[in-house]
Amino acid sequence: MECIDVAGGTGDIALRILDHVKDRYYDRETRVNVVDINAQMLKEGYKRFKKTMYHNSMYGVSTLLLPTGN
Repeated sequence: MECIDVAGGTGDIALRILDHVKDRYYDRETRVNVVDINAQMLKEGYKRFKKTMYHNSMYGVSTLLLPTGN
């Protein structure tokens, strides 16, 4: 499954989705793309994301889309 979390801010919902599919369906292939107009929120989300198991290359199931520029 591939999801888009629009106005995802710090990625809290995206991480919950990943936790849910991992715990409920043993799914390690789902991807959640987080998009937001606020670059600072995405940067904070990326910091949080890096501290999770999903940032590990073994799980590589999520990405954060950071705005270009700035």
